[in-house]
Amino acid sequence: FLVIGFKRRSGQNRMQAFILFVLAVFCMLLLLEEISWGQRIFGWSTPERLEDLNAQQETNLHNMFVGYNQLIRLVLSLLIASALIYRDAWLRGLDRMGLGALMPPAAAIYFVPFLIYAHTYDELYEEVVAVFLVVYAVNLYRRLAPGADVPA
Repeated sequence: FLVIGFKRRSGQNRMQAFILFVLAVFCMLLLLEEISWGQRIFGWSTPERLEDLNAQQETNLHNMFVGYNQLIRLVLSLLIASALIYRDAWLRGLDRMGLGALMPPAAAIYFVPFLIYAHTYDELYEEVVAVFLVVYAVNLYRRLAPGADVPA
């Protein structure tokens, strides 16, 4: 997302670039959160205060809200599903803002059943979202690259 945003940062693509930079930061935060902000790599112990609050005794936030995780994942899944199922309406709205090129392709609808099913399983959901983001980023890069002729 960062590479695409950097390439689209001038002229009429500034809003697209900004959204792509936000997506890049969001993905980086997800990655850091998933590796417990380096705890898994560098092997430090969890501070005692955090250990009591965290379901897996790790240095991250997403395991502190275990009771709400399933609800958060369901709401996120339904939001993504609505964007993909009602793609034309979302696309019209995004086009008015000059962001239509950022809409995931129609084929992304195939992720919806996986998202809905996986929302009750922590790790599976994280993997499905990660695959979705990687496929979306690659597709977006191919569609928005200079001289690209890949349909949306």
